[in-house]
Amino acid sequence: MTQQNEELINLDGYQIVIPQNASQTVAGLAAYELKAYLQTVGYTLEVLEEDDTASVNQKSILVGKTAYTVSNLPPNHQYAIYLDDNGRLQIAASSSYGYQKALDDIKEWGGFPVQVNQTGDAAQAFSGSAANMEKSDGSLRIMSYNLYGYEDTNGSKGGPVALRQELQLEIFQFYNPDVIGFQEYVAQSHNSMTAKLTALGYAEVPVTLSATGDSVNDTPIFYNTATVSLVEGACGYFLYTGDGCNNSNTKSLSWAVFQQKGENGKRFAVVSTHLMYNEDGIDHTAQRQANVVQLLAQIQAIQAQYPNVPIILGGDLNCTYQSAPFADIQNAGFTWMRDAEGINTDAYGTKGYATYSYETNMYTSCPSPSATGYGIDHIFMSGALTVSNYLTVTDRNACLASDHCPKFADIVLE
Repeated sequence: MTQQNEELINLDGYQIVIPQNASQTVAGLAAYELKAYLQTVGYTLEVLEEDDTASVNQKSILVGKTAYTVSNLPPNHQYAIYLDDNGRLQIAASSSYGYQKALDDIKEWGGFPVQVNQTGDAAQAFSGSAANMEKSDGSLRIMSYNLYGYEDTNGSKGGPVALRQELQLEIFQFYNPDVIGFQEYVAQSHNSMTAKLTALGYAEVPVTLSATGDSVNDTPIFYNTATVSLVEGACGYFLYTGDGCNNSNTKSLSWAVFQQKGENGKRFAVVSTHLMYNEDGIDHTAQRQANVVQLLAQIQAIQAQYPNVPIILGGDLNCTYQSAPFADIQNAGFTWMRDAEGINTDAYGTKGYATYSYETNMYTSCPSPSATGYGIDHIFMSGALTVSNYLTVTDRNACLASDHCPKFADIVLE
């Protein structure tokens, strides 16, 4: 529906209304971004956090699920912008993707048309090689993601962790991985993210963690219980050891053997790992190579126990494809998925942190990953499987939520 040529509502005297305590949520982010945009076209509106006693007048723009929202929020990534029977403008969406598209429409129109009634699906609005990439029938999607689970109190590293978790959960809902191998899944993640993933239908592979010096910064694996099952007892965790080979005991691997549900019923293993980070005064390449020696020993033990099971190895290796640790993994019989035949791939590299203002409740920067160099996050494979896609999620959610963008591979077990 094209509305940019219609008469626009005069917004003098309006206010923007969000749910109570929602300033650091995706709805709140959309509201403050709307406020900033409207200032550019001559309107200075305040944002009110609605509560049970708030008086929401006729001249209001409701963003999200307030007590005055007419109906339930649209599902998935759909959105709606409309004028309700009480003369209030309403912007409704269930995800930041929907809010992004709604704001794009408002900017295109230059405001709100007097007869505004816009609905749509934001799924077609995203950019990047991974956008709109649906899994083919019978394939499995394996994702590797350093989500940077730490809280950020000054905004220099992505802002509120609860907001970043919302953005990350939307990534999982949209891209629908069957297995996710995490890195930098810290205490805050275990305290809040795990329950949210469970609500989406994921289960955490149960492993016994070694004591860590960083309040539990580990490499857990989650799986979609509707599509794969964990082979009983087939999982483990290993904390890298050795003098100078582990930053504050935060570098580890987790592994699990799964069985694809349905007629296929074939097994596969996933390993999630995080290798040594650079530290002054240390030969970090040599230390990462020491990590890889232990990583390969753990994989050999998996192969001995579960022979002929294909293995997908992914993680934050803290090194490029031109490095010695990377070559050590390849020399052990693993294929970098980018080198697989006949696949759809991209070349996105390392990125920085987004920055966030706690004063304006908005992001002040959203750095994108480099389109060259392939970064430090990688996925490898070994065994009887084929790969159709090896891609990086580079949409706005991914660029805001962490200093790493998720990588995923679509595989078919042979």
